[in-house]
Amino acid sequence: VYAGVLKKDLNLTATFSAYKNKIYKGKIESVASRVDAQTRSILARAKIDNENSEIIPGSLHECPASGTTTS
Repeated sequence: VYAGVLKKDLNLTATFSAYKNKIYKGKIESVASRVDAQTRSILARAKIDNENSEIIPGSLHECPASGTTTS
């Protein structure tokens, strides 16, 4: 996802290495204002449905954003 596309309320799906076959849904809650020059990454906070408490906060995951927002 390009930096210009990342914004609050952007829908996403996430997968975690511990649960490779399970897809979690969520949305972006906030996006940092700076790009890390060394890693070329942007910090973003997402709220992901975790009703069974399977995901530990700070877990590494993959999450392609869908490009749609909720109001």
